[in-house]
Amino acid sequence: EGFEVFYNAGSTGAIDIVGIKDNEVYLFDVKSNSSSASTNASGRTQIQKDMGVQYIIFDSKTRRMRLQKHQKD
Repeated sequence: EGFEVFYNAGSTGAIDIVGIKDNEVYLFDVKSNSSSASTNASGRTQIQKDMGVQYIIFDSKTRRMRLQKHQKD
């Protein structure tokens, strides 16, 4: 809530969504997960790690989203 949101215009790239809130920039990559199993955060590319991109995991069955907790890289 309270974010200004910008979506990736193409289907490729390290970032799907850019969010800005209180002059802070957040970078997100959205991943689908149709099961309740946890998604492996090691799937981020090195450039995503370097940029601080966070995964948003979307469960298409429940229509819920969550932020993936990443290990410090």
